[in-house]
Amino acid sequence: MPSAKADVSAVRRRLEDVQARLQDPSPAWTAVADEIQLAVEERFAAGTDFDGNSWPTLKAATTKRHGSHGTLNSTGTLRSSNFFRPHRHGVEVGNSAPYAAPIYYGSADGTRQPRWWFQWRPDGTHAIADGTPGGDLLEEIRAVIAHYVLEGRTR
Repeated sequence: MPSAKADVSAVRRRLEDVQARLQDPSPAWTAVADEIQLAVEERFAAGTDFDGNSWPTLKAATTKRHGSHGTLNSTGTLRSSNFFRPHRHGVEVGNSAPYAAPIYYGSADGTRQPRWWFQWRPDGTHAIADGTPGGDLLEEIRAVIAHYVLEGRTR
């Protein structure tokens, strides 16, 4: 009776590659940082948080003093002080403006600078510390990482 042999070496190599990328998805972090930056820029343009809630309207005195550029947009300093830094295990997101902490944390505590991390774990889970992006952004981040792990490229 004839027998069939299958060469599974290509499949084995592909699975080993996927496993290696799952253990170290760091090449995907630049693309993830780009996605986060785009989302933050969209929030500034729309004047909404990650959940779609509008930022508070400016007080009349603020509008008179700075014009009606919209909340958090009068000088552009806060917007241009955002940073998105890819690292080996995740992306650090924050703002370096001296007055960002009270805006971000809702208090006059200027001792902490606003930042959060998106961190990937080798078991495929993730952690977000000190802040939470909205569900759509989180899904986009997951899609970028999954595409890298499975295909070996970010786009």
